[in-house]
Amino acid sequence: MHDDGRFYQPKQALQPWHGCWSLNENEISALDVNIFQGLTSLKILWLYGNQIETLDVNLFNGLTALTTLSLWGNKISALDVNIFQGLTSLTDLWLYGNQIETLDVNLFNGLTPLTTLSLWGNKISALDVNIFQGLTSLTDLWLYGNQIETLDVNLFNGLTALTTLSLNDNKISALDVNIFQGLTSLKILWLSFNQIETLDENIFNGLTALTELSLWGNKISALDVNIFQGLTSLKTL
Repeated sequence: MHDDGRFYQPKQALQPWHGCWSLNENEISALDVNIFQGLTSLKILWLYGNQIETLDVNLFNGLTALTTLSLWGNKISALDVNIFQGLTSLTDLWLYGNQIETLDVNLFNGLTPLTTLSLWGNKISALDVNIFQGLTSLTDLWLYGNQIETLDVNLFNGLTALTTLSLNDNKISALDVNIFQGLTSLKILWLSFNQIETLDENIFNGLTALTELSLWGNKISALDVNIFQGLTSLKTL
């Protein structure tokens, strides 16, 4: 470690403790590209609560057993499109509380086992329609606290396993009537604190598993009498 205590470069090879390595809540701002080299059995990597600004594209090379990667609470503003390439066992990816503005459409390619993706509390203003394509195992998607203004009608296509979708605290003003079509497993949907003015009466059609729906803090002045028709599992509104 350098004298300023920020750049972490080990003097000898690291060994995970029961498949877990924790470097969280330090003052690390950069990581040597070879720091995790050879840790082929590593399953959980905690790097949250540091001051990391950039990640070398090859930093996670060879971590094929990794299931959990926590990078939240840093100062990351950009991610190389290939940063997660090869992490074929990854199920939980925590990126919230950074300064990320854009996400490449191919960033999550190959992460088919991914079940939890947390992107809340960044500065994302737009999402490519294909950004989540192939994430067929995804159950929890956290997008709240960004600067998202619009959502393509096909953005969530294929996410049939999704149970939690958090879109609150953004700048969304309108939602296409078919935006949630096909999300037959969805149980929790948070849309509060946006700028939504109207909702089509059929927008929640097919969401029979939905138990919690949050709409407060918007600009909605009226609701169609049939808008909640068919939400037979709804418990919290």
